[in-house]
Amino acid sequence: MSPTFLKSYRKYISYFLLFGLVIAVVSSFASYFYFYNFSEKLIEQRIKFQFERAESASRFFIEDTKRKISSLSESQVAEEYATSPINKNLLKLEDAMLNIVRSSSNIYQFRYLDAYGDEIVKIEKINRLGGEISIQNTNIRDLQNKYKRYYFQKTKGLHHGDYYISHLDLNSENGKIEIPYKATLRVSTPVFNTNNNEFKGIVIANMDATYMLSILTKSSELDLYLADKEGFILSASDPDLNWSRYTGSGYTIRSELGQKQDQIRSNDHSSIQIFDMSGIFNNGEGLTLIAKPSEKLYNILTRDAIESSLFTLLIVVLVAIPLGAFISYTPSKNAFELQRITKTNQLYANIIDQHVPIIDTDLEGYITRCNDAICTLSGYKRRELIGKHSSIFQTDETQPKDFSDMWQELNDGRSWKGEFHNKMKSGQSFWVSSYIIPKYNDDGTKIGYISVSTDITDKKNLERYSEKDTLTGLYNRSKINRILDTEQQRTQRYSIPFCLLIIDIDHFKAINDNYGHLVGDEVLREVSNLFKFNIRQTDYVGRWGGEEFIVICPQTEIEEGIIVAEKLCQLVAKFNFSKVEQLTISIGVSAYEPNAKLSQALDSADQNLYVAKESGRNRVVSDIDKYKVLHFPNHEQT
Repeated sequence: MSPTFLKSYRKYISYFLLFGLVIAVVSSFASYFYFYNFSEKLIEQRIKFQFERAESASRFFIEDTKRKISSLSESQVAEEYATSPINKNLLKLEDAMLNIVRSSSNIYQFRYLDAYGDEIVKIEKINRLGGEISIQNTNIRDLQNKYKRYYFQKTKGLHHGDYYISHLDLNSENGKIEIPYKATLRVSTPVFNTNNNEFKGIVIANMDATYMLSILTKSSELDLYLADKEGFILSASDPDLNWSRYTGSGYTIRSELGQKQDQIRSNDHSSIQIFDMSGIFNNGEGLTLIAKPSEKLYNILTRDAIESSLFTLLIVVLVAIPLGAFISYTPSKNAFELQRITKTNQLYANIIDQHVPIIDTDLEGYITRCNDAICTLSGYKRRELIGKHSSIFQTDETQPKDFSDMWQELNDGRSWKGEFHNKMKSGQSFWVSSYIIPKYNDDGTKIGYISVSTDITDKKNLERYSEKDTLTGLYNRSKINRILDTEQQRTQRYSIPFCLLIIDIDHFKAINDNYGHLVGDEVLREVSNLFKFNIRQTDYVGRWGGEEFIVICPQTEIEEGIIVAEKLCQLVAKFNFSKVEQLTISIGVSAYEPNAKLSQALDSADQNLYVAKESGRNRVVSDIDKYKVLHFPNHEQT
């Protein structure tokens, strides 16, 4: 090879390398600025999404609370009490308010104040995460006059169908701010007598705004501030800034961001954005939500931009210079397709992670992996679940035998599908429909299980409401029949009998004839409550029809069933009923044995009831000795 050729070769190689280097540098800078511009748009999208999310969440919580208080103020119960404030109507009002509070996860205090500002009914949640609820109206010292309070005066002047929304503040007791802080928003509406449009009082709900504020101001990518019209910070991503107006800390939008709200609003090109929420709350507080990218997000985007540009530079140097003319098209096409597939897969993965509860366990049931959906549903954090046994979700009523079929299927290497009644970290219950499959390693060895679930709590709640008798609140006949089928299957599988008690109120027709059907209905409710609160925890009680009731005693021999029947018979005989004072019941008892027909046990209990009534009533007759009855004399023989 001649020296001239080598010199020329080196020259062209140098030109080519220089040209390739220029392309690499230009490409690197172009990549950096493209990613920078993309990051700015990404920030705008994140802020826009947060503002839309904040608006939607705020409207949802406020409108939901309005609907709750409106459902009471516009109800027949409120109208009856406003027209006739007698004790009977007060009890109905209490019951309606109690049901509203139970159905709401946000209302922690619900009150009815009369036209003079006196608290008539005050219901408070002792445990706002779903614990027991107390009615504070029995002791007059617990109820106060609120006539001079601002919310009463504001609501008093409203028209029918209008609402008053208070400032967003901290709950206080006896003049002191409650610790830990409880973010509170009060929503109230007036109550009028529809006959003469006379003002009769107000209905007011204290809404726990903690969760709503967490949606508004909690983000891993943005610094968020909720402030009033004077710039005081009420809630922020940094909890140390919260409630500056009430804690005296003095934190304001200007002290933290160097600008007032008006300055931020007028600067369209700033990375700090403001969203006016005064029209949502409509409480004169002038609330605004301010958002700016967090330092963490800036660092991530800057790092990604630099990494992207360096990666581009490396690709151009190593690949584009020697092979760019030949293979540039194929990698570009492949990269585009890969990005599209990755984005699609990531979208699906995010949807599944957020909305489909998934748990991985080892062979012994200890949790090895879980996703966000199960954490959101159960209230546990991921670190609180990893390493714990899956029984952490079980309710107190769960028995090991409830899972015998599941473990039999899984141990045989098959999948299993069924329902679980679980409890959250807070103690509230939830239902899931789960599909569980074994998990294997590359060698084909089973190493654990994967559970994919669906939240069916609402469906179960609807089923539960449809299972109750509307008059007595006990299980209806449809539900009782399903319980009987379940207990029959349990008895046939485990050879453990169960008892049936069919109960009839003695001379109930005479009560209806002498006192009227309304009194008869009240007697049915009182008897139902006696049964409900005096049977064993494992027993079921339902209305069988008319004045007849049925008690199912699982895993109970006939002797134990007779004891339960005797207790109920004596209890009713000694109880002073509100309208009829004394009455008695007759009970027929039978036991269902394995391999028998369920209809035989029911017929036997019914026949024993017939014998009890024919033998003089107020007694128990069982399969042990149909001719030996247990008689429980009342104060007056019936």
